[in-house]
Amino acid sequence: MEVLMLDLLEQTTEEQYKAITFCERPLLVVAGAGAGKTRVITLKVAYLIRHRSMHPDHILAITFTNKAADEMKKRVKNYTGYEPDWIRTFHSACVKILRRYGDALGLNPRFEIATESDRKALITEALKLADVDKDYTRRAMHLITLAKNSGMDPLEWIRTTYKEKLALRDGTLGYVPNPETVYIEYQTLLKEYNRLDFDDLLLEAVRLLRKCPDIRRACQRYFDYILVDEYQDTNPVQEQLLELLVSNGNLTAVGDDYQSIFGFRGAVVEHFLNFKKKYKAEIIYLNRNFRYTDTIVKAANALIKKNTMQIHKDLFSCDQRVIPITLFEEVTPEAEATRILEVISGLLRTGRYQHQDIAILYRSSYLSNAVQRGLLKKGLPFVILGDTLFFRRKEINILTLYLSAIFKKDELALLQALSRFPGGLGSVSLKKLKDMAQASGQSLFEVLSTIVSKKPNGLGRKQYEAIKTVVGI
Repeated sequence: MEVLMLDLLEQTTEEQYKAITFCERPLLVVAGAGAGKTRVITLKVAYLIRHRSMHPDHILAITFTNKAADEMKKRVKNYTGYEPDWIRTFHSACVKILRRYGDALGLNPRFEIATESDRKALITEALKLADVDKDYTRRAMHLITLAKNSGMDPLEWIRTTYKEKLALRDGTLGYVPNPETVYIEYQTLLKEYNRLDFDDLLLEAVRLLRKCPDIRRACQRYFDYILVDEYQDTNPVQEQLLELLVSNGNLTAVGDDYQSIFGFRGAVVEHFLNFKKKYKAEIIYLNRNFRYTDTIVKAANALIKKNTMQIHKDLFSCDQRVIPITLFEEVTPEAEATRILEVISGLLRTGRYQHQDIAILYRSSYLSNAVQRGLLKKGLPFVILGDTLFFRRKEINILTLYLSAIFKKDELALLQALSRFPGGLGSVSLKKLKDMAQASGQSLFEVLSTIVSKKPNGLGRKQYEAIKTVVGI
């Protein structure tokens, strides 16, 4: 393993090597697109294990997706023979901390994480309790996420910042009536069903570390080193979490302000821009691009230099081929699709390209509809990546609700399953069931079993059949 590690380090560029081996104080790695930042983070974890004798499970490496975390774990294991447990997303790391120490906040350590389906159902119910039309569900979901990611007390943010932005006609926020009550009712429902949503995971972890100095110091002592990928996309709560975990300058942040794209979700690029001053950090630049042609890199540089706030960097490409960029501007989606198909057909006719060599990128899924129709009409084979997440498919979502109800005795999942059963129960009937359970002191499962065995009067045939079928499952 040692020889392999040395060989890997010898294969890096001078700048990558410096970023991997620098541990004297906080470090900011400014890595342009295609500059090998993931390789740097992975090799740095391996370097800390092999050459700094750090225990693999005492290194916290934060990524923004589970896929990236899993890939990094595999690479580190390949390099060192170890698979560190703390290569995680922010949310996954917070779950692990809260499972261990959350009882200090009065949290049930067996809390469930609210799915997107749970959130929608509970916010819809919260709107009803706040006497607000359910048409505001999507806006309310977005509002609550922004409030929880603001770095302020969410309710205070709604009472102040949100209302100030509305008064200024800020186009990024939609109007939600009675927002304070909606938020309070939503949080009450989450607690009732022993749920934390994804934003709560971060908030509760920050609250825990602030409220309990002993736990904070224990976490700081536990982590010998902390690395954060995509630092330009951190929101205020994630920044607060890092501040509470970092000690003795044991921090490397990697990112690129040019690639900051999640402002609509509460990300603050200033965290990245101010990192050097805040942490008195060293900066290492990775400017060599291994992914794109020189033409693309120069075009990107020319565009991004207009940013008013940035860390200046001179990106250059290892691929000096001159392949011109062609810009087409069409009036309708159909005309755009026709032009794209003409270009694809032309590339295929040259014989130098096959179907799998060509990719079509689009900003939102709905923009691909016209192109898909055109490809089908011409009989051109294609594969859509990331079109619909597996667990968001309707049939899979319903199946997971049934499984949660059966194996976890999850009452929220049971209520959602009943509401989605063909010819099932509406909100009024579901409320009656909840009231019956509360009045009798029974669980919802026990109430439904009683209904099936006694078939009470006043229950419609379709409602009874829905309950009978779900209970039977």
